[in-house]
Amino acid sequence: MSIEDIVKLTEKIKINGIKYKQTISLSIHAFKRINLFLKITFVLSLIILFNYEARLITLIWVNRFTTAFSTVSIQIISSYVTGFIFYFFIEIIRQDKKRIFLFRSFNNHVSTIYKRTQSLLTKICTASNQAEMGTLVSKPEFYKYCDNLKIHTTPVKVWFYPESNFKDFVLRICEDVKTNTDDLLNYLDFLDDNWIKHLSNINNDIYFIKANLDLNGEQSTLDLVVPHIWNLYFETKKLNILVDKYFLEYYKENKIQDPISLRRTDNGIFEVAE
Repeated sequence: MSIEDIVKLTEKIKINGIKYKQTISLSIHAFKRINLFLKITFVLSLIILFNYEARLITLIWVNRFTTAFSTVSIQIISSYVTGFIFYFFIEIIRQDKKRIFLFRSFNNHVSTIYKRTQSLLTKICTASNQAEMGTLVSKPEFYKYCDNLKIHTTPVKVWFYPESNFKDFVLRICEDVKTNTDDLLNYLDFLDDNWIKHLSNINNDIYFIKANLDLNGEQSTLDLVVPHIWNLYFETKKLNILVDKYFLEYYKENKIQDPISLRRTDNGIFEVAE
């Protein structure tokens, strides 16, 4: 066996080791996510089956009824254990892998939602000419800024939109946020109740902002929508915290490594090593 063959064998063993480690890690994490009642039921079922096969504890009163009941019960428990194992390895672990691969998509959508909302609050505060950068703004102060901000005549300029007035700026922010929340809601099968709750609250705030923004015509301010703008920021912040939690407790631990090696060729480019 040549040195090159030994190197290839070593790399193959290393890749297989990574895959096995990821599979074990995924299985442990997937089992943790299962409902507590189902986990307890599964463990108790295993104990009962083990006891039945090993005859560790026997019934003192054995008659025709208890024997028939025991037989039926064991068949039911065996079916439950088999179904649980099958569902765990076929469905739950498969979904966990998909969640890992979808993390970047989740992160990008939430990042856009959070940054757009941050930009909205920042521009509202700076437009008042009273809030200095780096200072904390209380809720009453923010409400005051919104009450005095004329959305048709106050200009706003950001790098990601053309210069416009505050009415158009707020509507563009709402459209961006709504687009990203709708994209996230397409992954309902991979979102837990907390994700769905915050996404629904964000969409609710967006709806009321768009519906009530310009009710007073040319004299409109942000006074009719300020509660929803304020709430929108904190809902997006909670969503951002969920992404951080997702990364620290799930994605970082189970991140799928790409088992592909690259090597530099004589002309300086890289190609996939066989």
